[in-house]
Amino acid sequence: MKSKIDGVIDRFEGDYAVILVGLDQEETIDFPKSLLPKDVSESDLVSISVSIKKNKTEKAKKEVMKMIDELKKKNV
Repeated sequence: MKSKIDGVIDRFEGDYAVILVGLDQEETIDFPKSLLPKDVSESDLVSISVSIKKNKTEKAKKEVMKMIDELKKKNV
């Protein structure tokens, strides 16, 4: 599943851009400036895509379960 969030750069605070999102732009997201294009500036409209990486999630879960099992074996 993939979703897209549209917003506007309101301001910069330190290493973060404050992005106004939502229908009335009343919600904010503090987004790392390092992940934005270098030439982004206040009042620019931006789009952020978010997706779930199902395969990588499952792989990570399996690795964690394996580590837990190994720890349990050591503590028995």
